[in-house]
Amino acid sequence: MSYSIYDLNTRISNLQSTVSGITPLIPSLRPPPTSNELVVVDTIVVADTYPAFNNLTTINPTQIDIGDTAGLSNTTLSNNQLSIATNSGVNEVRIRPVDLTFNDTATTAGAIYELGGLTIDSGGSVNLAELKVTDLTFNDNTGANSSYRLDGSTVSNVGGYVSYLDPSELRFTATISTNQSFLQASALTLTDGIITNTIDKNDRTGNIRSENTKANLTHYLGFFDNSATGYGHPQKNAVLSCNPSTNTITATTFSGNATSSSTATGVNLTSDNTSGTYFLPFSKTANATGNTLFIDNATGPLSYNPSTSNLTASLFSGNIIWGNNQNTATFAGTTLTISGALSGASISVRNSSIVITGGSNTISALTLNNMVANGVYKVGILNNGTGNLTVNTGLGANIRTIYTGGFNIAPGRYGLMTIDVIVINSVTNYIVNAWELTN
Repeated sequence: MSYSIYDLNTRISNLQSTVSGITPLIPSLRPPPTSNELVVVDTIVVADTYPAFNNLTTINPTQIDIGDTAGLSNTTLSNNQLSIATNSGVNEVRIRPVDLTFNDTATTAGAIYELGGLTIDSGGSVNLAELKVTDLTFNDNTGANSSYRLDGSTVSNVGGYVSYLDPSELRFTATISTNQSFLQASALTLTDGIITNTIDKNDRTGNIRSENTKANLTHYLGFFDNSATGYGHPQKNAVLSCNPSTNTITATTFSGNATSSSTATGVNLTSDNTSGTYFLPFSKTANATGNTLFIDNATGPLSYNPSTSNLTASLFSGNIIWGNNQNTATFAGTTLTISGALSGASISVRNSSIVITGGSNTISALTLNNMVANGVYKVGILNNGTGNLTVNTGLGANIRTIYTGGFNIAPGRYGLMTIDVIVINSVTNYIVNAWELTN
């Protein structure tokens, strides 16, 4: 059964045992009562049972306490605070003029609502969150911290790495204060504390990090539009590349002098035997370095055909060494056929030979192929027949003999025929002479 001020008239005897005294009302201090009132000098105790004091309520001049049967939960109202707690003070709620607090006293975790902010603590000031009028802060009490303010934000960790974000820049700081990289409205600054590189909207200063590589890959070389000091866009092209593994630079055309002995001593060549006219390079000076190469592809070209090994020029000066191979002439009926070609190309000097067999034979016609103006051609003849070999005059159109009548080359004897090609009055003439040689 409960006791309260409303049944004081009937339970006053029990109540007197818990109070130090009952004092009458003092008329000078307050107006006369309108109902039954009890004025207690020290404390009023109200409980369900006596003397166990279950569900105890105490009233004293400074506060009111309301407790449960076991005395574990408690509500306290004082002059400046209302406190509600369970489990002997664990999970406490406090309301004061300046703040509202939720607190788990067993783990020291809590939340505080103040006039200037909100604080949430997971226990022992670890993993603390604070919300104030000017900022929001998260702190795990190990050195890591995040702060969000009206004018900027800060994020840091235990190792000393800090990031700042404010209206003018974003900044990243490593373990040392000089190692800062930051992004501003018109510039980006990157640094490791030693080397600093700044890139802004118009320019860049400092150094750019590079890496060594020997990878067997194609890398493209960077270049700029002009050589003036200032700024420009780095560019590259698929045809200008290098392979650091083979020390090879690839481009369609190289311009300038190769003066370094380490790079100008040789060039790579590609095998090609294609038939065609190709122009040989030459130099205008005898200098050992810094020469420009030229070709004659306009008048009287100096050219070469790799398929036929034919070198073409208007004039040759100096000694000529002839090749050690010669053509083989052919003889059919009474016609001797001679070619001035070498590997399919007409040349100015060419030797041939022929062995004629059978009985008696006569050369009464010549077929001359691939002979050029001003050319000189010789034919060695062996008469290996059983009868004479007769060489006549009147051998063909524009073929003119120096000998005036036919002559014989006896069996087993050698003979020689020469042919000079001369242009007379715009007509190509073949001047032929022939002899029987002595044994």
